[in-house]
Amino acid sequence: MSQQVNDKIIYNNDKYELISIESPKTFIDWESFGLNPVELSTACWRGFINTFAVIDNHLVLDEIYTNNQTINENEEMVTITIPKINNILPKIEKPKGLIKEYKDYRILIYKGINYKMLYNGSLLIVKDYINEYESGPYAFLRISPFCYGKIVKLKFSKGKFVKETDFSNYGEKIRSERKKSKVKNKANAYWEWPELDVFYRENNV
Repeated sequence: MSQQVNDKIIYNNDKYELISIESPKTFIDWESFGLNPVELSTACWRGFINTFAVIDNHLVLDEIYTNNQTINENEEMVTITIPKINNILPKIEKPKGLIKEYKDYRILIYKGINYKMLYNGSLLIVKDYINEYESGPYAFLRISPFCYGKIVKLKFSKGKFVKETDFSNYGEKIRSERKKSKVKNKANAYWEWPELDVFYRENNV
C-alpha cells in the first residue's frame, strides 16, 4: 500500500509536514464545511490534503485539495455540491482518463481560505527527511519523526500560537544512539522506533 500524504503547514515561511495532532477529534470539523470526501488515490484514502499556516500568531486553514462525492443509484460517482468555505469557492478540475462510472468525479481546490482555527492543543511538524531511512513494512501508517532533521512542536490555545518546542537536537541524539548501538534496522515506520513511546507520552504529541 502507498505511503499516505501528510497535511502541510507553513510556519516561519518554511513548509513542514504535519504528522501528529494531540487532539484530532477537536481539530477540524469537516461536516461543518459541507464536504463528504472519498479517496483521492491509494496515497490519500481519506480524500483530502490540507495546507495550514501560522499567520499573525494564529493557526489558519489556507488550502484544501479534496472532492465532494457520493455514489448514486446507478453506482456512479457524482459530485454532491460545491460549497463555499469561508466565502471561498474552489477551482474545479476534472481528472483525465476517468472510467464511465466516474465521469462526474471532480477535484476541488480551495486556496486562500484563511479560515481561523479554534484548536486547543499541540501539533508535531517535521521537515528535511533523512534519506538513509527506508520505507519499511506498513510505513504508510505513520513515519517516525526521528527520520526528519527538523522536529518542532507547536502549542495553540483557541487557535492562538502559544509556544514552540524544538526537538531537532533530541532527534539527532536518538539517531546517534541507535548508530552507536549498531542498530541495523533503517526502516522509517514509527513502531521500529521504541523511543517514540516515551517521546509521545512525555511531550503530549
